[in-house]
This record gives sequence, C-alpha cells and structure tokens, in this order.
Amino acid sequence: MIKTLNIFDFDGTLFNTPDLNIGIKLWEKQNSKSWPYDNWYETPESLDISLNPTPNYDVINDFDKSLKNKFIKTIILTGRLKKLKNSIIHILEEYNLKPHELYLSNDGFTLPYKHNKIIELINDNPTVTEINMWEDRDFFADYYEKLGAKIGIPIFVKRIKKDNNLISSYRYVDNVYKPKSAGVIILKKINNVYNILLLKLHGDKFDLTKGRIENNESTFDTAVRECGEEANINEFNFEFGTKPIKIGNLVMYLAITNQDPIVRKNPVTNKLEHEYAIYKPIDFAEKNIKPYLRPAIEWVKTKVKT
Repeated sequence: MIKTLNIFDFDGTLFNTPDLNIGIKLWEKQNSKSWPYDNWYETPESLDISLNPTPNYDVINDFDKSLKNKFIKTIILTGRLKKLKNSIIHILEEYNLKPHELYLSNDGFTLPYKHNKIIELINDNPTVTEINMWEDRDFFADYYEKLGAKIGIPIFVKRIKKDNNLISSYRYVDNVYKPKSAGVIILKKINNVYNILLLKLHGDKFDLTKGRIENNESTFDTAVRECGEEANINEFNFEFGTKPIKIGNLVMYLAITNQDPIVRKNPVTNKLEHEYAIYKPIDFAEKNIKPYLRPAIEWVKTKVKT
C-alpha cells in the first residue's frame, strides 16, 4: 500500500544543467558553429551528456532512500517535453537512477502541467496521505504547499539551493572544459587480439573505468585510482604513451594489463554501480558502449590493430 508520493524535479534539483545563455555558448564552443535553433530547453542538445549535467548528490541520496521504502512511490516530474524522454533517461542511467514513474510535459507549461499531474497522481493512488517534493524554485515550492492545503493532503517541499560554485563555473565557459572526470581504457590481449575492459551497467549498455576528480588530483592519478576502485586493476603498461583523449570534461588514458577485473562497490555509496566486468572485442565495445564514449573507442582503434 502506497502511503507517500515522493516527487523529484529534474533540472536544478536532481541535476544542475546549463541554462539558455550558458548552454548555447557551451554548445557553440564545442561544435565550432552557431546555435541552429530558436529555443534551448526543447532540444535534445540541451541535455547532451557532453555538457556535463552535474548531479546534486544530496538529492540523489534522498532519491535512493525513497526507492528503498515499499510504502513510497518515487516519481520524477519535470517540465521538459515528452520528446526529450530518452535524453532524460540517458542522464539517469549514468547514475543508475530508476524512478518508479517518470513524467514529462506535453506543452512545456511547467506549473499548470505539474498541478494537473499531482491531482492525477492523488486520484490514481487513493491510499496516499502525504506528498514530499524536491524543488529548486521558491515560487513553485510556495504554490505546491498551498495546493496541498487546498486539496487536504499535505505537500512538504524540500527547497533545493543552487550551487553557487557550479553556477560560477558555468558562467565562465572556458572553465567548464577543465577536466572533471578521468579514467583508463584498459586493454588485454586474448588469443593475441586486444580486448577492452567493459563494465556492465544496470541496463543494456557498457561503461569504462572512470570517475570524478577528487581533492585536486591530477587526471592521471584519478584515472589510476578509479581503475582500482571500480575493477581492482592496478598493474598497467602505458605502451601507447600517456597522452589522453578528451571528451568534454572527461579525460581518458589508454593502458595494457594482464590482470582480470573484480567489480567493487563504490567506496562512497557502498553500492555496486556495475553488474560485472568483462573483456570484449573492440568492435563489440564500439557498438555497446554508452554513446558519448564512442569517440574514445574510435581513438583506441587508431592505436591498435583490431
């Protein structure tokens, strides 16, 4: 029996995404051409993973706790248009976030849409006695609390404050391309053919060993640390050199090992982020890797014979 609805906003709440002015500048810099559309938030490009949508880990922790409670239905409710559903799911999959329900707007008029959807959710879940919401806009938060008083079901809103450091980094476009994550593309020869180490996500795609730069680490130190943390790989041969490939804010090195992987829990969250680790042919990796990582696999193919 569902007693509580926990409803999470997306932009500015679960994830910090670049706004209209900053986002267009980022896209233009990345693609070396002028923005071709009349709007920003209605385009898949505004949610491209290469623009580095940044997770709000405090909210994500709340989200994870919510999912574990059998009396709570965990929902993401966003004003983004329905046509962007796959882009939203792609970002959620990056962090293994799987809501019970995901709703996107028909027309982009966010507040009326969310008002109607809340009423619909209450009607569809008649045993609900309270609603919790996570929201970054004070005006919306005020509105939801008044709506709860009006309909007789309390709506408690957790108001999410903007990350001023993040806003600053988005404001200065050059800073956005400073490396924020790093990893190693790990190769191992099997039957005299190079295979790539892949980490199986909780879906149909595979990932590479990589993670966030911490405590002013170098990208190289981060890359090596992440290999140990995610796959228990700590013996490398950088036969192809140590010059990495850069994909947006991500830096990836290329190395060879003779070790076999062991999937390990994230040392911060104590959760398994991957189902298993496996060596696969480079062509398989290119077809099954997360799409934004394909340039890294193409780069590998220029370094080795496949």
